Amino acid sequence: MQAITRRFLSLMLAMALGPLQVLAGSHSALPPSTAGRRTRITPGFDYSLAVARAMMHRYPRASRLPWGYAPALVLYGMDRTWLRTHDPRLLPYIESWAKSHINARGQINKKITALDFIMPGQVVLALWQQTHDPRYKIAAAHLRAKFNHWPTTSDGGYWHAYSRRHQLWLDGTFMMLPFLVRYGALFHDRAWCDATAARQLLIYARHTNDPKTGLLFHAYDESGKSKWANPVTHHSSQ
Repeated sequence: MQAITRRFLSLMLAMALGPLQVLAGSHSALPPSTAGRRTRITPGFDYSLAVARAMMHRYPRASRLPWGYAPALVLYGMDRTWLRTHDPRLLPYIESWAKSHINARGQINKKITALDFIMPGQVVLALWQQTHDPRYKIAAAHLRAKFNHWPTTSDGGYWHAYSRRHQLWLDGTFMMLPFLVRYGALFHDRAWCDATAARQLLIYARHTNDPKTGLLFHAYDESGKSKWANPVTHHSSQ
């Protein structure tokens, strides 16, 4: 599982950056003439589509990919590539992953106990827009409803996970907020979703900002009990 996650992390940025970017090391996504050499931009070569095809070649059965943020980000990038290219192989691949985790009644086969498991909702929303299969609307509504009872810090910041008690991790903003904003726009829930996203950004910024540098710490533990927490500020070291 760790090897799969590392490979996804090496692919997902290339997918997110768009058609003219590629990660060094993803040589299976490059034209044969450039493999093994310093990466150069080749005019007219669609790197996003190449990375998508490399993904499908490396993992031909999308149903074997887990429900998590790493594969979901790559799949979301593949959906953006499909919207631009309409390559007929992309959407069925993305759907095969989704349907392996979401049944016909819209039930997700993963307990949503961490913000990391909210991020795949962006793929779910994209598939709803492309297919209007009701299972995706139901699944997205389930993810949205989790925030009605999500545990929080004393000032309302969503914990990174049920198992990360009292902790705010900066990457949690990426895991949850784009989904919430997109969900609100699609399903007439914009007032609550937008207000919640803005509030969470402010809470996370207040607890993770380093006033000396203006940069952000990775994590904050309100309880101060984590081994990594500074005994005074409760921040992580970086």
